[in-house]
Amino acid sequence: MPYVKLGASHRVLAAIFSILRTDQPNVFNRVDRSTTSRVSEKKVSLNRSIVTWLSFKNLPKNFFNDEETKNFFALFNKEIQLPSRSQMHTMIKEEFKSMQDNVISILEKNDSKFAFTLDAWSGRTRKSYYGVTIHFIDKNWTLNSFTLDFRPSKGKHSGKDIADIFYKILKTYKVQNSIAGITLDNASANTKFITELSKILEKDDADFDREDQHFRCLAHVLNLGVQDILKLMEFSGVDSEDDDYDSDDYQRGNQEANTITNVVNKIRQLHKKIRNSEALSQKLEGYCIAFEVEYKTPPIDSKTRWNSTFDMLDAAHDMKDALNQMTKKHDDLGHLSMQDVEWNLIKILIEFLSDFKKVSTKISGEKYVTLPSAVIAFNCLLNKIERKSLELNTQNKSKVDEKLITAFQKGEVKLLTHYKKCNWIYCISLILDPRIKAVGLQSSAWGTEMADTTLQKFKDIFKKYYDKYFQQEAVEQPAKKKPRVSDIDLDYSVLFVRPEKSVTWMTELNRYLEDPRPDEETDILQWWKLYAREYPITARIARDVLCIPATSVPCESDTKEYNF
Repeated sequence: MPYVKLGASHRVLAAIFSILRTDQPNVFNRVDRSTTSRVSEKKVSLNRSIVTWLSFKNLPKNFFNDEETKNFFALFNKEIQLPSRSQMHTMIKEEFKSMQDNVISILEKNDSKFAFTLDAWSGRTRKSYYGVTIHFIDKNWTLNSFTLDFRPSKGKHSGKDIADIFYKILKTYKVQNSIAGITLDNASANTKFITELSKILEKDDADFDREDQHFRCLAHVLNLGVQDILKLMEFSGVDSEDDDYDSDDYQRGNQEANTITNVVNKIRQLHKKIRNSEALSQKLEGYCIAFEVEYKTPPIDSKTRWNSTFDMLDAAHDMKDALNQMTKKHDDLGHLSMQDVEWNLIKILIEFLSDFKKVSTKISGEKYVTLPSAVIAFNCLLNKIERKSLELNTQNKSKVDEKLITAFQKGEVKLLTHYKKCNWIYCISLILDPRIKAVGLQSSAWGTEMADTTLQKFKDIFKKYYDKYFQQEAVEQPAKKKPRVSDIDLDYSVLFVRPEKSVTWMTELNRYLEDPRPDEETDILQWWKLYAREYPITARIARDVLCIPATSVPCESDTKEYNF
């Protein structure tokens, strides 16, 4: 049976239904399906189930066309009427339109701003797509994150082209006037995209600041820093499809070769030999059992994924005893044996790269607030790099130590170069974290350095929100009963009247900043849910800022999730 390529609507449904099967609270849980006619409810339910199933399994629209498939389903229900390809096409489009309308309705009812991530990739059919995720905090202080749309690029990849595609998506879902921020990787086309988008939104009278609403993916910044470090150490990963890379390619026996390069290449080639041999894989598994360590299929790193180098080294170190035994027992692996000094070097590299991986994982979540933790983790990582360089920089340092110091410093420079391009909203998010606020910034050197400017920027934003929302948030006070003029001399209550406090735009702000901070374990959004009425203006800012993801990973993960 020839497979028919799926249409764009089918692709988007696949994304939507993948979201539905997760445990994460999401906007689709609240979709109103009460409009379905009760007369055709059973048929509609069946059609929806079929659409859901085909989309989830990524099956072709002509799946039910052949007699074998029809006969198979007839075994369960002889009365069932399976849709033809054309009917399936119509059902998919109708279901997509229904869900899209419901999403638009829900977004229209939300009174906070929306954050977005955007990314491009090429699918299995060699066609390019742009994917957009949306993120917002609703009235219940729940962070909603889901895939909003996919659009084919049709070969258009300039900044202006991306801006046009993105703007059409915003218009479709009626959110062009409520942008909190857009998180993107650091590709030059994305900088141009933001510039072009700001021009389009300006013509549409939409409020958009291309500086403060452009967020650079900090996971991508980390990747750039690590790549520089690995390049300086002269060991980048091999291409995953490079089958011609042989163990003899590494600089065996060359005493002048870079020690770090040799060590990593040894691990890489040892892993590759084991992976390519069923017998060696079984031997390694046996040695792991003998040494009571967990067997792991030896991973091989890739040039495009720095964390794959960490995974490769980490797996090797965990199976160190088993690998040592293998290289001793097998003559053809003897030249790949590792000495204690080499394993110690591997340990140093693992410890260093593990910090990057922990930070990258921490700031890439989409089920919790990430912006404040991203700033903290990033600065702690920079401090760790400085400390590590100082530890190695002794009078008796070796050439390997010198190489490591130079590499660490190079990575630090790259990280700072991109970090300095980040806008001040990253820092303002720290004040909106009730566990930190302004006073928390004073507890670290990096925080103290930016505390004054961050607080002033926050005050500027607060004043704008106050001017816009104060009348809405002000609680109406009941009118006080005025004494009659004839009774004024007998009204003793005037002696007990307390003068009204002067309320300015700074009143709530100062109270929020000065009130006690909750414990570190406190959930940020749950805290705001409890205290939103206490600090109404600040709470509005928090909903608009804390929804912004620190990375574009939510959109990048769509590639793996939906297998385009």
